[in-house]
Amino acid sequence: MGKSLSLDIRERVVALVDDGLSCHEAARRLRISAASAVRIMQRKETRNNK
Repeated sequence: MGKSLSLDIRERVVALVDDGLSCHEAARRLRISAASAVRIMQRKETRNNK
């Protein structure tokens, strides 16, 4: 299993996507996997819908 991403990285993914980048573009910029960025945004959406 991979290493957990820091809160800072997770917040930066959300900020970049909120600013208009795709999850893949944000992941490339932050040098994380695209899957991680997608999961971060899915968790954000799940929490916002509760």
